[in-house]
Amino acid sequence: TLYATSQIATIAVINGHDIMMAPRRDNGRFTFPGGHLNPGELPIEGAVRELFEETGIKAQAKDLSFLGAKIAKGHDGVERVIHCFSLMTDPHTDTKQDPDGEVAQWYWVNTENGLPEDIVKRLHVPLENNALLRLIDLGS
Repeated sequence: TLYATSQIATIAVINGHDIMMAPRRDNGRFTFPGGHLNPGELPIEGAVRELFEETGIKAQAKDLSFLGAKIAKGHDGVERVIHCFSLMTDPHTDTKQDPDGEVAQWYWVNTENGLPEDIVKRLHVPLENNALLRLIDLGS
């Protein structure tokens, strides 16, 4: 079992070779749906909640695949457990603007030839520390 002071659930929403990402409003760096778990919340529950809150996508726990969990140290030096999930969907999945305003708009990013270099350079969590990208084999 992994322990850290903070826990995060993050979700790779995938359609074929496309993955859903968005630039953050605060720094313009690309991120995935996800966020901090509430006290007592299971990682899968947090993933389902965050996915809906940030994208409007209604999923159930059975729809998500658990990819793994890693401890990562953030820019602030705090260690967090990152619980990573994936959701396979279709390209017509409607999304809404993130109600907390963290991102302006979600985009489908084609990864057939790997993650585009312009996005790699603008990741919120750098490639070498990005647990989700490593677990979906886009972290090399």
